[in-house]
Amino acid sequence: MEAKYANAPWDERLLSRDEMKLKKDYSSGAIRAGALLPESRQFLGGSEASFSLGRRSAKWTASLQRILRSRFDLEPGALRSLQQLTASNLDALVMRKIIYYHAARADKLLYDFITDVVYNAYFFGRREINVEMASQFVDGVQVAGASADHWSSKVRARVARGLLSVGRDFGVLEGKAHKYIASPYMPFEAFVYVAFYLKHHVRSAKRLMEHRDWRLFLIGEQQLHELFIQGHQAGFWHYAAAGSLVRLDWRLKTWEEMAHGVLAGTHGFVGA
Repeated sequence: MEAKYANAPWDERLLSRDEMKLKKDYSSGAIRAGALLPESRQFLGGSEASFSLGRRSAKWTASLQRILRSRFDLEPGALRSLQQLTASNLDALVMRKIIYYHAARADKLLYDFITDVVYNAYFFGRREINVEMASQFVDGVQVAGASADHWSSKVRARVARGLLSVGRDFGVLEGKAHKYIASPYMPFEAFVYVAFYLKHHVRSAKRLMEHRDWRLFLIGEQQLHELFIQGHQAGFWHYAAAGSLVRLDWRLKTWEEMAHGVLAGTHGFVGA
């Protein structure tokens, strides 16, 4: 979306009942655990038992399993397709975007930091995301009483740094000592996955196009339009837009078809 949407409030009308889990209290646990990219792939690959190996304590392992189960608490069809994609030779960047999507949806703290602080900064032309900005966000959470527990100043500082670190690990931010917004890039395969996921949670094409989740990828209105045109040309759906009117008719009907289309590529699905 363009900058005019940057200050739009959280629109609960775009949320289905299944999505209301995003409305839970803020928690610092997942952020302090990190992006967990290798662990997510292990979890989706059925190697959860390996988490208990090495120097990790039983408490840490239980916390890790709890975070990942929340992250991938999906309907059976969606979970099977995600496991299929994980087991394939799909590009690592595509999988990172998909894992990031589910991680952000499962963690309201990360979700709101990206869709509010980072998104606003990006669309108003600011590239640097410093620790002060993250700290102000975390302090605001504490002042509003939105966190489940009272966080000490030390915990708040760790959470603020954790938000920047996780944002970097998921490719939203870049840099070491100083963090900057990375050039937004949405692989088409990841876009198809996210669009198909949202198809199951919103009732109209217009709401799908306007959904807050796209802010996670810093996608503007024109970029979103171009990606839907690409999917139209690939044969995944029929897409037409005229002003505020949007029509989106899906050729992908099942999660299995979606996974097949993503793995076949933009040429393999046309005419299938």
